[in-house]
Amino acid sequence: MDIELFKKIIDSDLPQDLKEKHIIIILSKDKNVIPEMLKILGAERDLSEELIVNMNLELSRAQVYISERPEPKDEAKLSFNKNFIVHAINQFYIKYSSYVNHCFKK
Repeated sequence: MDIELFKKIIDSDLPQDLKEKHIIIILSKDKNVIPEMLKILGAERDLSEELIVNMNLELSRAQVYISERPEPKDEAKLSFNKNFIVHAINQFYIKYSSYVNHCFKK
């Protein structure tokens, strides 16, 4: 891959769309572009998986805290109360059941 050629294109005064087209043309001529793109996709997939796991853990913690926390009577009367939040989190787990499971409920 000719990095210097990329640098020249990026630093040029060409419009953005032409810069992109030139870079794509250069990449299309490179025999190693497919393996490199697969590495990029693999890294993206790993990052997405890590993000899902971390979000799942934090959501599980929040649900346990909310579920176990006593709710003051004035909060229970509001439309955005404990039951509403717990229900919304449960719906999330149902919707994405093939991707995440509650960390603390088996």
